[in-house]
Amino acid sequence: MNNFLGAMLAKAKNTFMQSAETAQIQQEDTVSVIELAEFIEKHVDANMVSQFLLGDFYYFYELQAEGINYYLEKKT
Repeated sequence: MNNFLGAMLAKAKNTFMQSAETAQIQQEDTVSVIELAEFIEKHVDANMVSQFLLGDFYYFYELQAEGINYYLEKKT
């Protein structure tokens, strides 16, 4: 019985340590969807195409920056 409790305690401690490490990794800088959309829309290298579809204007943005391809669609 003592062995069982010791093994259970060791597993709980290991799980807690892994969770703490994961939480530290996930504390990197993050941005919201709104911030990302503004970044794409206002970036000087972004290509924008506007189209009038179904009675509304739609804006399509494409951007390649730092090896990442961004795509944004907006309706006004």
